[in-house]
Amino acid sequence: MNKILIYLRLHIGKKLRKNKNFFDRQKWKIYNGNSKKHPTIISQNCTGGVMSHDLGLQFTSPTINLFMESEDYIKFLENLEYYLSIDANQIEFIQDSPYPVGYLEDIKIYFVHYNSEEEVIEKWNIRKSRVDMNNLFIIMTDRDGCTDEIFNRFINLSFKNKIFYSHSKKDNNCVIYMPCFKHENQVGGLTDFCNILGKRYYAKYFDYIKWLSKKQ
Repeated sequence: MNKILIYLRLHIGKKLRKNKNFFDRQKWKIYNGNSKKHPTIISQNCTGGVMSHDLGLQFTSPTINLFMESEDYIKFLENLEYYLSIDANQIEFIQDSPYPVGYLEDIKIYFVHYNSEEEVIEKWNIRKSRVDMNNLFIIMTDRDGCTDEIFNRFINLSFKNKIFYSHSKKDNNCVIYMPCFKHENQVGGLTDFCNILGKRYYAKYFDYIKWLSKKQ
């Protein structure tokens, strides 16, 4: 039965996602009108990029189609302006990987959806030039080695708009509790479909469109 549900979510959900995107984009217009100002979503993994794609927004963040382990990501956030100031040509790439992996100084980044180092450098530099530090939205999850210590560092960050997807309840208003993963040791793939209508897990318990529409 579970295999059937997964099949329906994956195949039917993918087809119906186009309809979901249409209605989500209409909702975005209701909140934002014809504004050309798009939010900068800094994300640990593909969640932020998929949110932007589904809403038809320009990629105004370099954290698209990649992921960082939690320790590296929290360091990245704690010194965000500094790391964004580094030219991508300074990334030291690791050889013998099925996709580009490299170090932005001491931050290891897995560029899982890039075909080449040249593409990484081009896209990173273009997208970081679009970052709006006055319109930031920060996303983290309890995946990829996140600990209580890292979570505490996250909640102490001064960013006005930040959320943390968690498989367990935590006493902080930035936490998006995901009870569907309460029997796991971390949240699942948030960009996966949670139903056959094309709804994604990141929107299952959270109105991300309203959140991204917040005015700074």
